[in-house]
Amino acid sequence: RSNLVPPILPTLEAMGREYGWKFADSGHGQHMSSMVVEDPPAGCEPHPEISRCFATSYSWGKRLVNINLVKEGVPEWLLDHIRPRIIVSELVAPRFDCSSIYKMQAQLLRDNEQFDARAALPRFRAVEKEWPQWTNPAHWEKVEVVFEDYPSGVREIGILSQGKDQQFWAGNYGAKFANLQIRLEMPDEARWLKEDEFPDEEKKYTDDAPFIASRVVMGAGRPGGLFNRFRRFL
Repeated sequence: RSNLVPPILPTLEAMGREYGWKFADSGHGQHMSSMVVEDPPAGCEPHPEISRCFATSYSWGKRLVNINLVKEGVPEWLLDHIRPRIIVSELVAPRFDCSSIYKMQAQLLRDNEQFDARAALPRFRAVEKEWPQWTNPAHWEKVEVVFEDYPSGVREIGILSQGKDQQFWAGNYGAKFANLQIRLEMPDEARWLKEDEFPDEEKKYTDDAPFIASRVVMGAGRPGGLFNRFRRFL
């Protein structure tokens, strides 16, 4: 196993340039206040693995990460015929004094397939957390989604993390998230699947709005060297 932990950068713009992450707000022009890098995290319990985090505000603060698994070192034959378990996790927390909400959507994508928050497929998963005001202790907890027995042809994974407060307070009182991690685990029993096993289903669409960036910061750089684990602090 190997860990990939690049240096933590201080701003959204710096992380966009370095890793190709996309950041956006809910489309109302509040990009710079809808999510910030908080150092150290405020209004929540400390965590030994977290020194900085994303802290959201009263409009949805969003981060979209696209990872090409093959370019990161996962062989195509492994994804097509072994189909290891893919686990996406992140640490999340509220502030103690303000109610908040967090959502994560993770999508296994084929070559040239785009992340679409409106689409519904078994290889698209989501998790949601809400906290009431005066959550005490406001501790960090892990949320995760697990992919098993997915179709052949998966080459990338897209992950949208987003959060906001639910009291419309000025400042960054919304959900916090940090330590996004992707882990690959081999099946419990040896197997060699045919490409037509666990076939894909027809893509359906919901009424939820897609990820639309009012201001996008992107970069071509991407750290390499994944095989069993991909980990990014922040």
